[in-house]
Amino acid sequence: ADLLYSLQGGGYEQRKTNLNYLKLPLWVTYSSAARRKIIFTVQSGVELSYLLRAEVKYADGQEVDIRRYVRKANWGIPFAIGVKFKLLHSYFVTTQFYLYTDVNSISKTNNVFGAYNYVYPGLRISIDQNLNNFKRKK
Repeated sequence: ADLLYSLQGGGYEQRKTNLNYLKLPLWVTYSSAARRKIIFTVQSGVELSYLLRAEVKYADGQEVDIRRYVRKANWGIPFAIGVKFKLLHSYFVTTQFYLYTDVNSISKTNNVFGAYNYVYPGLRISIDQNLNNFKRKK
């Protein structure tokens, strides 16, 4: 599981749609041999999203809150492929190419404010700690 803050949106020079979400992806992961210094990973699963902010910004500086037009909760399917580099005994630096798509429309009114279903690409960089290396004290 991860916890992500996601900035989404798009538009044109005259009007831009900005959607900010808090996301909880639940992953199923395949990794190559964990004993190597470089580990290849493939992940997929289900991602739950909660809308924090939704607005349209116009070229004249006007900002319009559009939260009432956008679904507050949503879910989708993420996919990531990447590489982990062993940093220390129990730490890894992970870089991944990431894709996400919503299962249902993010907009209640469809295309009024330019919010459609897209595949959102991204680059993820994280530092992970392997908890398996910690020993319990008796």
